Amino acid sequence: MAHPLFYGFLSNSYTSALISPEGVVEWLPWPRFDSQAIFCRLLDKTRGGFFSIQPEDDFQSHQQYDDNTNIVVTTFHTDKGHAEVRDFLPIGQVALWRVVDTVFL
Repeated sequence: MAHPLFYGFLSNSYTSALISPEGVVEWLPWPRFDSQAIFCRLLDKTRGGFFSIQPEDDFQSHQQYDDNTNIVVTTFHTDKGHAEVRDFLPIGQVALWRVVDTVFL
């Protein structure tokens, strides 16, 4: 599993987000940089909100950026297959996109 200090960073002209190595949105001020964070588990694990997309089974994960983009790709591997979650904040829009692709063995 990836080191917990390395978070994927997303940004557009409105806001930014931090995606944990396990594919969890842990920081997201919404709808602007200077707004309150709707997801802030990074600061408070028990009361901070978060947005998680993960396999139910035990998994290993790794994270990287798509080449020459600000798209964070988190890949999950389980005994049953693998999945990718692509996270990005589209330029010029107040939106968070999370695209999931799965392959079962």
